Amino acid sequence: MIKEVIVDPSKVFYEPKTTDHHHYFNVDTGELIDFEAELPALREMASVPEGMELVGVDVTVRVRSSAMAAASAGAA
Repeated sequence: MIKEVIVDPSKVFYEPKTTDHHHYFNVDTGELIDFEAELPALREMASVPEGMELVGVDVTVRVRSSAMAAASAGAA
C-alpha cells in the first residue's frame, strides 16, 4: 500500500514505507526525510469523537537548511 504525504497544497509525495514513522520536509530543497519516533504525547492529547478510536498520528516537521536560514536573515 502506498501512502500519500501532502506537505502543502502543491506538493504531494507517495510513500511506499508502511511502518509508523514521521517526516522532515526541507522547505528550501523540497526533500522529504523519514524519521522514526514514538510520540505518545500526541496520541494522549488527541481527542476523538465519541464512538471512534485513534488509528494513527502523522507528523511532518518543516525545516530549512541552516545556511539558507542565515542567508535569509542577512538579506532582511
